[in-house]
Amino acid sequence: MGIEGAKPKATPAETEALPADKLGIVSDPSFNNASVIGMLQYLQGYIRPDISFAVSQCTRYIHHHTNMHIMALKRIGTYLLKTSEKGIILKPISDLTIDCYVDADFAGLWNREDHNDDSCIKSRTGYVLFISSCPILWITQLQDGIALSTMKLEYVALSMAMRDFLPFK
Repeated sequence: MGIEGAKPKATPAETEALPADKLGIVSDPSFNNASVIGMLQYLQGYIRPDISFAVSQCTRYIHHHTNMHIMALKRIGTYLLKTSEKGIILKPISDLTIDCYVDADFAGLWNREDHNDDSCIKSRTGYVLFISSCPILWITQLQDGIALSTMKLEYVALSMAMRDFLPFK
């Protein structure tokens, strides 16, 4: 991935969301963006939930990536190198409890991207489901529709979490 000898990062992503960078160019056609994102999705889904947001940001540009997006992937890699000794230690409590924590970001990229692009006004949802104080599911994704208010956005986020928790057919 080309991160050997790179300065380790303390966080998997910058503090701002990753923009589209429509004017940027890809200088390294041999870089297999989709393969790297697939490997990172596997990691974030099973053992490294701390990189979920950063991987989700990079996934948005899997088909049109530029040097900026490749650098974001490399930042995740340097973060993983620095934190390779970290892991999840699950300590379930004896009581059977179910907890769900939901949050959403209303029109998260509105001031950072092209206002004519529908994806910049979509809201991001994140949630974590716990059973007996152990996380069993953590998700971060863009909502399908466009919310017109923060309250509607929060209801949609909670609905998305409950569909994963209570999968009715």
